[in-house]
Amino acid sequence: MKKTTNRRVIILSDLDSGYFEQAVFFIKATVRSSEDVLINEANNIVNEFSKKYAIRKSAARCSKKYVALKITAAISTFVSLFLILYGFFQ
Repeated sequence: MKKTTNRRVIILSDLDSGYFEQAVFFIKATVRSSEDVLINEANNIVNEFSKKYAIRKSAARCSKKYVALKITAAISTFVSLFLILYGFFQ
């Protein structure tokens, strides 16, 4: 059987995320900071985490645009070569 102790936690619910409902932070037993300081720290951690992974998300969007551009360029090149060869043999 596991012995449990009372733990202080902060639960952030308004994250404006399409993926997460809540973030839960367990406060160390030795911390004696005010609630405002702890909430600000928790918000900072969530914001830094979001920024870190938002960069990857935007990079994925850029790579999709780049792929679309490459496909368009390839099709344009193929059509141009076809027209040049067609005109050459006429």
